[in-house]
Amino acid sequence: MSTVTQRAVCGTLIALALGGVSDAQPVVAPPTEIVIEAFVDGPSTVHLAPSGIYWTNGWAAKPGRINAKNLPTLINGKEWIPKWIKDGDDRGEDRSDTFPLALLGSEYELEVLGISDRKGSSKKEKRTPPSLVRRNGELCIDIPDPESGAKWYRLRLKIRKK
Repeated sequence: MSTVTQRAVCGTLIALALGGVSDAQPVVAPPTEIVIEAFVDGPSTVHLAPSGIYWTNGWAAKPGRINAKNLPTLINGKEWIPKWIKDGDDRGEDRSDTFPLALLGSEYELEVLGISDRKGSSKKEKRTPPSLVRRNGELCIDIPDPESGAKWYRLRLKIRKK
């Protein structure tokens, strides 16, 4: 091993011993509640997996993808524009990439904060309600949305108190 390589290895080991290297990602504490807001038209599911949050979509428009628009999903106020496997298609069955988010366990309760034409609204229009289910080791929010027209859904997941 050359002297330059030895110095690089030694420097890396020292940096790791002192708490990491400069390009390491900061450790973020898992949230005790998660607020998800998305423009939904038709059946869609939000999956909360160990690696983070992702969407699966049914036959209708993908969340945020309607009338040639690509609106973000907001997770705790942070905008995320999902990338889809079938990215050229605004409609149809598909799965998105994952929004990285550490989760605290799996015992959450779901609260509908709003269903409306406007993002951020607390108005609750009459729609088939979303449901929280456990499926294949993941927590899932099923949004059936069989009614016509897209709506902004604001949903909050809170850690269930024991």
